[in-house]
This record gives sequence, structure tokens and C-alpha cells, in this order.
Amino acid sequence: MWQLKLAGRVITTCIRTVAALYLGVRAGIAAERSIVAFHSRASRRIFLYQYKKLLRVPKRILLQIRDEMASHARRSLQGDKSSTMPMLPAYVDRLPTGSESGTFFALDLGGTNFRVRYVALEKGKDEIDTKSVQYKISKAIMTAPVEDLFDYMASKSVPFMRRFLDPKAGRPRIGFTFSFPMEQTGIASARLLRWTKGYSCPGGVGSDPVRLLKDAFARKGMEVDVPVLANDTVAVLAAGRYYHPDCRMGVILGTGTNAAYMERTARIARAELPSGTEEMAINTEWADFLGESLPTLPEDRGLDEASFNTGLQLYEKMISGMRLGEIVRRILVTLGRRGLLWGGDVPLELLVEHRIPTSLVSRLDDGRKVADARMVLTELGLNPGGCLSRNELQTVIEVCSLVGRRAARLSAAGMLAIMNLMGIDGSDGPVPDFTIAVDGGLFEKYASFRDNVGEALREVLGEEAAKRVALRHAGDGSGDGAAMLAAIAPA
Repeated sequence: MWQLKLAGRVITTCIRTVAALYLGVRAGIAAERSIVAFHSRASRRIFLYQYKKLLRVPKRILLQIRDEMASHARRSLQGDKSSTMPMLPAYVDRLPTGSESGTFFALDLGGTNFRVRYVALEKGKDEIDTKSVQYKISKAIMTAPVEDLFDYMASKSVPFMRRFLDPKAGRPRIGFTFSFPMEQTGIASARLLRWTKGYSCPGGVGSDPVRLLKDAFARKGMEVDVPVLANDTVAVLAAGRYYHPDCRMGVILGTGTNAAYMERTARIARAELPSGTEEMAINTEWADFLGESLPTLPEDRGLDEASFNTGLQLYEKMISGMRLGEIVRRILVTLGRRGLLWGGDVPLELLVEHRIPTSLVSRLDDGRKVADARMVLTELGLNPGGCLSRNELQTVIEVCSLVGRRAARLSAAGMLAIMNLMGIDGSDGPVPDFTIAVDGGLFEKYASFRDNVGEALREVLGEEAAKRVALRHAGDGSGDGAAMLAAIAPA
């Protein structure tokens, strides 16, 4: 009997020993996993800190960019072709006052959409009567022969315009907003310098957009007058002045970015200007700015190398709605390949260029919600099996925030450069009350972006001075402004 009791005690001891060993192994595995997770979080924080340093654009860098951009602009106005601020005269020597009357049309091409707009102006009325239609420009049209592009625009415009035409009124007057770099030779003539924003239509470079437009309308059976050819920023400036007499600058913050302002002709040495003209609208084409002060990342340089215009428009590539999502994607790929996201197993979907749209960047930055991040990343195939942890999702949100904030602060630096050029940034006296008219989806739809632009202006100008600078959204300014310029253009 005692042998059975002894055997029982031996078996019990063995079971307890095995159980202890098993629990010890499990505890060890759990501890190891905890350590790995801790180190992963720590590495992620350290790596993000490095990105924060490069993306934050402190006041010191803002001032450097402002000064370098303003210096390039002054050099360009004096004819220095080594400047990276083109500063193109727009041959618009006066702006609307709000007293204009008549009916006009505006055609607006400059990004992924083409708009046709009817605009009825009435003296003394703040509200204007408008009707418009908008069409997507397909990639096929964006790369088709230039005549096909203009035939497409005319084919969409003619039926819409016929609805509003008075047969007794003569040819319809069109303000044409053409938002590509062009060297203007008059208010209604120019030479296209190059395509941007994904366009590459053969036969376009070197051509006159107004001539192309008139010929396309003639092929569709309609004769038109095009008294104004304007860049979108010049049109936004005109629309801003129509509503706000103190408007001094027009800015685009959307698919691309640019700015325009009125310059004293005495300071423009690079063009033959009409005699008796005191002021001239300048299309800065600030997208082209390239300076040592720009805080670029390896991801910016990679994006530039992969673009169709390598080495050009780096400032715009760091700001525009066309690029922000791609910058975020490239940073996330870097984090993933370092094992800091997705456990180092980067989803194949993330390796597709432009897989992350800028709309996702703004949504996550504005909302800052982990649940939202999980949902949209899953929809895009970037969260396979729900593998991203809460900390990883927060990292994605933070990357969106950092990239969006940098873009906004770089935009503010450009505004400060133009203000410095005009002598209204406080350097030569008090900052006056004035308006900056802004159009574009980034400014309109991305709340955190708007807030960050304002924050940067306050940092440099000071709280009180910044209160005198009104950033006003000029919705449809690029279309309405062109029609308003057509109203004051010579017959």
C-alpha cells in the first residue's frame, strides 16, 4: 500500500514540475513579446521624433524661406534668369471695383476639372448671378494632342453657353483661366512654357492658348471673343478685389499652388509694358521656387525623381494637394521597411504610387480618430487582417498631421515673402489691414491646414499684426475673376 502512496506522490510532483515549467515558459514568451512591443514602440517614437525635427518648419526656417523667396522674386523682376521665381507679368493693369455690369462667360482649366461658368454682374449688387457646369479631365485627354484637349473643352462649352446667349448681343465674351506656366505677350495672348499637373499634350508648348481656344470654338460652329487670358491666381486676385477693396494677393492652394499680386511697373525691368501703366498683376509661379532653405526629406527627393518634371517645382511638390498623400505614403513605406509598422511586412497595396489620396490625409489629420484610421486604411487594403495596433494607427495619423502642417507652414512662408516684397509685412512699418483671397481644395476642405497657415502667420507677424491680415476663401474665384476681368478688358 505504501508503494502506491509513494507512486502517487511522485506523479503529483512530476505534474507540478511540468506545470511550473510550462507556466514559466509561457511567462517568458509573454515577457519577450512585451519587450519586443516596447522596443517597437520606442523605436517608432525615436524615428518619428527625427521626422518631426525635419517636418516642423520652425519660425527660424519660415524666415529663411521668406527671405530667400523674396530675394529670388526681386532678382527676377530685374531680369535675372537664374532666379527660381519666374514673376511673369500678366498684362492686367487694373482690377475690378464692384461696379461692373454685363453678362460674361468664364472657362477654367488648370487641374483635374474643367469648368464653364456664366456670370451676370450688376453694378451695386454684392451678389452675382452664376451658373456653371464642371467636367472631369480624363488622363487620356490630359496626354492627347493639344487640339483634342481644346476640342473637348469647346464641345462641352457650346451647349451650355447657348442656353444663356442673347442672339442680338453679338459674340460671347469669355474670360479664359489657363493655369499653366505661360509667358504673356498681352492681356489676351501668351506662349505656353510647359505643362504641369499631369498634363503633357503634344503640340501645346510654345502655342498661344487663346488662339487654340478660338479655333476649337470655330470648329464647333461658334465665334467667340476672348479678351482676357489669366492664370488662376490672377483671376482669384481679381475676384478678391471685386468683393474686398483691400485685397492685395490671390493665392491658390489646391491641386497645385501659386500666387499673384499687383506690382509697381517701375520695379519691373524684364518686360515691355504698355505706356502709362502704373501697376501690373504679377503671376509669381512660386511653385518653381527652389532654395537651400527648403526642408526636404529623402521622401521628397524620391517623389521628385519619380515625377514627370524632375528637378522642377519642388516647392509645389511639398505643398500641393496632388502630392501630400504621396509624401505620406513614402514615409509610411520607410517606417514599414524598418519594422516599425506592419511588423516589417509592408502591404503590397502601399507600394503602389499615389495609393494614399490627400483626402485621407486631411480626414485623419482633422479627425485624429483611431477608429477612423482603422476603417479607411482597411478600405484601402492597408490594414490586412486588422493587423495594425492602436499605437501603429496613431503613428499613421501623426505622419498625416506632420506632412499637412509642414505644407501649410511652407504656404505661409510664401505669403510672407510676397508681403515682404510689397513692404507690408511689418519690416518697413506697421502691417496694414488687407485681404488675401485664397482658392483651392486644400484651403477650403482641410481645416487643420487653414489653422496651421494662420498659426505660422501669427508666429512671424505677431498676434496683433496678424489680426489685420484676413485670409478669405474665394470660392469659384478662378472662374468668377476671369469673367470680372473680361468685364473691364478693352473691347
